[in-house]
Amino acid sequence: MQMNGVTELITVHRYWQKWADPRLIVAVLHNNDLNHVTWELRAMGAAPAFREPQSLPDVDYAAVPQASVWKALP
Repeated sequence: MQMNGVTELITVHRYWQKWADPRLIVAVLHNNDLNHVTWELRAMGAAPAFREPQSLPDVDYAAVPQASVWKALP
């Protein structure tokens, strides 16, 4: 959700009413890793892991949709 997930939810919000079946299930797998950054470092030739840019505070992902028009399961 950190890299582009939230913006994708905004896109879903824009178009969901046009769907034949307007249900969406989102599974958030939180592993404390910005995987995109990790793979970029690997692609640069085994660059050493630099953890500081990947250190993010924990986010209450269930609270994100509740703060907007979305509903989350407990």
